[in-house]
Amino acid sequence: MGSAEATALSLDGTYEDLNTMAGKNYIDAQWATAKSRDNYDFADAGTVSNAQFGLSAVYQTGGGTRSFAVYEDYVIRANTAQSAPTNADAPIGTVASS
Repeated sequence: MGSAEATALSLDGTYEDLNTMAGKNYIDAQWATAKSRDNYDFADAGTVSNAQFGLSAVYQTGGGTRSFAVYEDYVIRANTAQSAPTNADAPIGTVASS
């Protein structure tokens, strides 16, 4: 999804939401209508503009134990809540200090 956003920014001069990117074939067209897969709900997170975007994958009951998101810094972030991580959540692969 981050790569698709980079493509949108490069070709169109702005980041775009999931529906727009699916319509332009930057991502599979199934993302325009079916955004739930493998017990995760995929969605735009926050406002999409030429300066920012956010895409999330939030686990549903019976699915995973972490939710994920990527923002304009292209860093994948995760939390254990059943809600979209924010830019303040820990990046994947880091350990919080105590």
